[in-house]
Amino acid sequence: MAHRTDIAEVAKHAKVSKSTVSRVINGGYASAEVKARVAKVISKLGYTPWTTARNFSLGRAGCFGLVMEDSQSEWITQILGGIEEELTVKHISLLVSTYTGLRETMIARCKNLIGHYIYRLTMLKSES
Repeated sequence: MAHRTDIAEVAKHAKVSKSTVSRVINGGYASAEVKARVAKVISKLGYTPWTTARNFSLGRAGCFGLVMEDSQSEWITQILGGIEEELTVKHISLLVSTYTGLRETMIARCKNLIGHYIYRLTMLKSES
């Protein structure tokens, strides 16, 4: 998995606090010099805000939970791609959990996702 730059890393390189980086990103107060320094580091490191982390920290329901029967079908891939495309435009993250046939496992997966500030929970079952 590729390294993902986080706000702490930006703060360290810009020699400011994480809250200062957050203020700059969200349009809050910071001096012109600090804004320029943070912007330069963001550009250099390729930082992009992580929607899921941001929504969790703000207590927002910014995730769409999907519980699906484990499948390698091509149609599943197409559906997931379409769902993710639509959600990305709305800055909503997709959390996917799979199960293999047992009703108890499916229920456990649903309960697990419910604890993640999800916006909606949907279940998807392939035809047998």
